[in-house]
Amino acid sequence: MKRIWFSIIFLALAVSLCFFEQIKVHKEFHIAIDTADKAIAAESREEKTEYCKQLEKEWEHIHNWAAMTTDHSILHGTEIAVAEAVEFSKSEYTDETDEALIEAKSELQQIHDGTLIRVENIF
Repeated sequence: MKRIWFSIIFLALAVSLCFFEQIKVHKEFHIAIDTADKAIAAESREEKTEYCKQLEKEWEHIHNWAAMTTDHSILHGTEIAVAEAVEFSKSEYTDETDEALIEAKSELQQIHDGTLIRVENIF
């Protein structure tokens, strides 16, 4: 009887950990994707730079969580895109900044979609 209770408690902990991870991933990635959208829509260079810096901070926070569950080569592409957006935002190259932000948004969306618990991700 003790084994059954141990199994039930272990399964409950595993399921609650999965729910917590899914809620955290969903929330954090949507915040970062919204920040990238705001940066793309920003008109002034200063505003675009601020949004890019905010996106970089959000990415660093996400990276700590995603590094535990996601392939590092996928995370590396996003890290490069976010760093490019920050560097281009400091210069006069607004077109390149927007391209890097679009790339970063696409990478973030790809990682988000890959970490969701869905039938196609399981099989």
